[in-house]
Amino acid sequence: MPETSFDEVLLGSVATVNATTVSPGKLFEWINYTDISSVGPHLVEAPTKLSISQAPGRARRLLKKGDIAISTVRPNRRSFFMFNGEWENAICSTGFAVVSANNPSDANYLYAYLTSKEATRHYESICEGGAYPAFNGAELLEMPVPWPPEETREAIGNLSRLLREKVNLNLELVSNLSAAAYVLFKSWFVDFAPVNSRVLADESTVLNAVTMSLFPGAFEMVDDSEIPAGWRLGSLSELATLQFGVPFKSKLFNSEGDGYPLIRIRDLKSSGSKTFTAEVSKKAFFVETGDLLIGMDGTFDAISWAGPKSLLNQRLVKICPLDNVSPLFLKFAISKELKILEANATGTTVGHLSKGDIEDLKVPIPNKEVLDAFSETVAPIYDQISNLHKQNNQLERVRELLISRLISGVLELTNSPQEVTDEA
Repeated sequence: MPETSFDEVLLGSVATVNATTVSPGKLFEWINYTDISSVGPHLVEAPTKLSISQAPGRARRLLKKGDIAISTVRPNRRSFFMFNGEWENAICSTGFAVVSANNPSDANYLYAYLTSKEATRHYESICEGGAYPAFNGAELLEMPVPWPPEETREAIGNLSRLLREKVNLNLELVSNLSAAAYVLFKSWFVDFAPVNSRVLADESTVLNAVTMSLFPGAFEMVDDSEIPAGWRLGSLSELATLQFGVPFKSKLFNSEGDGYPLIRIRDLKSSGSKTFTAEVSKKAFFVETGDLLIGMDGTFDAISWAGPKSLLNQRLVKICPLDNVSPLFLKFAISKELKILEANATGTTVGHLSKGDIEDLKVPIPNKEVLDAFSETVAPIYDQISNLHKQNNQLERVRELLISRLISGVLELTNSPQEVTDEA
C-alpha cells in the first residue's frame, strides 16, 4: 500500500467481489461475452455474441453498469475495464474479478484506485504460480483501500472518468479517420472507381480533372484478372523495408518504468506496453507512434502503433514505407492477405509467419503519380491519427500521476475535474 494521509478501509466493506457469478443459460438465450484476451489497460473490445450452447464454461460473471472487471491472470499486464452498460446480456470470463461498489457513486473512485500502479503491485503480491501467475478474486475483499472524504472521492472519481472519456473520444475519432481513409483506398485500388469513370467517360465523378488525369483510361488482363492498364500486383518489399524485432532477456523485464517500453505481440492492440527493459542491444531499434507493425504469431494484423516510443521484441516486424508511400496505403493493402495467411497458417496451436511470408505479401502497385496523389491526400489523416494517439499517451501519463498523488493526499484538487481534463 502507498503512504496516504487518508483513512483506509477494506475493499469488502465498500464493495462486493464476484457477487453475480451465474449460470447464463438460466437467464439468457444468448450472451455478449468478454474474455481476457479482448481486454487491455482501460480498453475492452466489442464482445462476442454467443448462443448459450456456444458459451464456454468460464462464461459465468454477470456484468452490471458500473462494475469493474480486473484480470486475475498475469496482473502485470494491467487488463481491466469499467462496464458502462454498453451492451445487454453482458457476461465475462471467470478470469476476471468483478468488483461492484456498494454505493454506485463510489464506482469511479474505486476504479481510479483499483487500476492504479499501486493496486497492481498488490495484485502481483498475492499471486500464486510461477509460469501462470494468478490471484483469487476473493482475496480482494481484504485489500486495504485509501478512503478520503466523500467529496474528495467524488472529485477523484469524476476526474478519472473524464480523462477516460477524453481518451475514448480520441479513439472514436481515430476510428472515423481510418474509415474515411479506407473509403478512398477502396475506391481507388479495389473498386478502381476513377478508372471506371474514365473508361465510361462518366463526368459525375467527385475527383477533379487534374486528379482524374493521373489514372489510366483503360483496363488490361493480367493473370486472368482485369486491372488498370500499367498497374501490377507486386510484393510488399518493393514498397517498404522491413525491420525485425530482436530478443530481449526476460529476466531484465520490469513494470516499474526502468528503461524503455518493450512491445510484445500481446501489446499490439493496446495503447502501450507495460513491460519495460533497460537492456542495451546494438541490434535493437525504436518504434514511434503511428509506425506500422505486424505480429508474426497468432493472429496476423497490420497495426498502427498507438503507444509511445518503444523497443520492438522478437517475432514482430516494423514496416518502413518508402518515401512516396503512405503507411495507410500499406496497412490497407496487406490486411486482407494477412487474414488469408492466418486462415491457412500452419502450427501446432497458433499460426506463424516467416520473414519470407511478410516480404512476399502482395500489394497493388499503381503508377507513381496515383500513389503520390493518394499519399498526399491521406497524409493529413495519418498525421491527425498519430497526434490523437500521442495525446492519449499524454492523458494516460497525466492520469497515472494525478490519480496516484490525489489518492495519497500529496496533491489536492483545487480546480474542477472538468477544468483539469480540459488542460491535460
